[in-house]
Amino acid sequence: MQDKRDIVNFHDVLSLAESYRVEGERRVKSRTVYTTHQLQILEEEFSKCHYPPPRIIELLAIELDIPHKKIKVWFQNKRARCRRKLIEERKRKERESLVYKYIPKSVYN
Repeated sequence: MQDKRDIVNFHDVLSLAESYRVEGERRVKSRTVYTTHQLQILEEEFSKCHYPPPRIIELLAIELDIPHKKIKVWFQNKRARCRRKLIEERKRKERESLVYKYIPKSVYN
């Protein structure tokens, strides 16, 4: 009897092979387009845990019919976007505090 894990891995290999297209001598990877439902589920899971365990990733892959490698990459990208946003917010607050520090209070009060 075939294990579900074997099926998922075969699905990943097939999906990976299909996700590349040849453009001249260079292989170009096509973007994955997620449905609204898939994004909603992924966002909900991300709000629970930024680093889901492998078992959760496998369950999401089966539920959403997405290769588990794509889900891992989605979580990696989402964490990177969150870090970038946090850094940008800190820089913005720092700039604002510097502006108010050097402008006389009479100007902005």
